[in-house]
Amino acid sequence: MTRAIEMGADVVGGIPHYENTRDKGVSSVMFLMDLAQRYGRLVDVHCDEIDDPQSRFLEVLAEEARVRGMGAQVTASHTCAMGSYDNAYCSKLFRLLKASGINFISCPTESIHLQGRFDSWPKRRGVTRVAELDRAGINVCFAQDSIQDPWYPLGERQYPAHSGCRTAHLPYARL
Repeated sequence: MTRAIEMGADVVGGIPHYENTRDKGVSSVMFLMDLAQRYGRLVDVHCDEIDDPQSRFLEVLAEEARVRGMGAQVTASHTCAMGSYDNAYCSKLFRLLKASGINFISCPTESIHLQGRFDSWPKRRGVTRVAELDRAGINVCFAQDSIQDPWYPLGERQYPAHSGCRTAHLPYARL
């Protein structure tokens, strides 16, 4: 990754929940934040893109952004596990998210397609808490990061905001 930055990459990314252990996931967040800070780059982490309510790398990313004063440079994409967190934990987490100043991207079409596969019934939708983030004054937007690929074969760059409002129960007036 360092070589890529030295060659001109302008964003540092990561997927901490893909690491084999929580400790290695935390280490990957620290590494990418160190790299981004050292080279003055943006950060975009596919963070907790999983149904597992124990996947909590978002709190690590947000705290690192807060402590380093990098919130505006940091984006947490997907954050699907947040849809599985209990409300008590989310109440605590949202205070940190607000204080950190990080940004969020929800990819609702991909999330609803990929998440909930291991559920019997009811099936989780896999979409992060978009309406709650918005109400808390946290910067959140919709995107589609899969254009006719294995993760979402139907992706056509068509109206992610409309799909997002439907899947995240966000009022259309917020568009």
